[in-house]
Amino acid sequence: MAAAKKNATRRNAAIYFEDEVGFSQQGTTIRTWAPRGEGIVVESAPGRNGIKAFGAVEYAEHPRFVYSFAETLNGATFIGFLQRLLAAERRRPIVLILDGVRYHRSEEVRLFLTSLPRGRLHLVRLPAYSPDYNPAEFVWRETKKYATHNRYFPHLASLRETVTRQFERFIETPELIREAASLYR
Repeated sequence: MAAAKKNATRRNAAIYFEDEVGFSQQGTTIRTWAPRGEGIVVESAPGRNGIKAFGAVEYAEHPRFVYSFAETLNGATFIGFLQRLLAAERRRPIVLILDGVRYHRSEEVRLFLTSLPRGRLHLVRLPAYSPDYNPAEFVWRETKKYATHNRYFPHLASLRETVTRQFERFIETPELIREAASLYR
């Protein structure tokens, strides 16, 4: 991380942390407050339907959050997300710090990276099994906490709308994720 930060500073590059997430239509149940002797009931539908998303948190005083939904997480949809990130950060090169999931290293991703102007996007892998080093994990945790825990979504569309609203809050109010990004300063 120190070398990536030093290199990015030297090149006046933006540093982003990227990760992927899935949200289940069934929601997730967690411990919550209820009057003594009265529990809560969270409805649930059978099946394993859900939505998936890519997201990146900028390592900055006023961090930006960029996201996109995908039907499946693979090299092609990752490239689509990279294009969205590049469009959001037009003026500066990007150092993207990410995990070692296989499709990040796929041939199609390598070809995409070589098609870009030299130095426009540089990928840096986090050590294996190190989600605590990635502030994007904070965004997923907070989204689940405030948007999906202990909730039932009768339709995937309602789940997506709820998650989108929470993601947009992060975009409109960068202070919500500044603390997470500041942990890595």
